[in-house]
Formats: sequence, structure tokens, C-alpha cells
Amino acid sequence: MKTLESLGVKKIDTDGKDFDVDYHEAVAMVPGMGDDKKGKVIDCVQAGYMLNDRVIRHAKVAVGQ
Repeated sequence: MKTLESLGVKKIDTDGKDFDVDYHEAVAMVPGMGDDKKGKVIDCVQAGYMLNDRVIRHAKVAVGQ
């Protein structure tokens, strides 16, 4: 991972973030999480990565409904 980071690859942070279509791909909607979790990333199914501020793989996430 340190080798990739030295080349400019970094992991997309998803914990508790707002769902953003530029960085995330929704693969599941989780109902009944409450209003504070609505539109937020609940779980990351597959990590996403960026290379020099460009998305090379979107993070696959579950989103609160």
C-alpha cells in the first residue's frame, strides 16, 4: 500500500460521509436507519481508489434510506 501511495494512489474515505455520486456507487439501500443516517454511507462493500485526484474505481457502498 505504501508503494501505491508513493505513486499517487489513495483510498477513498467512506466512513460516515455523505453519499456523493462522484466518488461512491450505491449497491444497497438500508431502510430504517433514522433521519441522521439518511443519505449517508452506512457500509463500504468494496474500497474505491483515486490516482492524482482522479477516481480510478468508485467505492461500492450501502446508503441509509
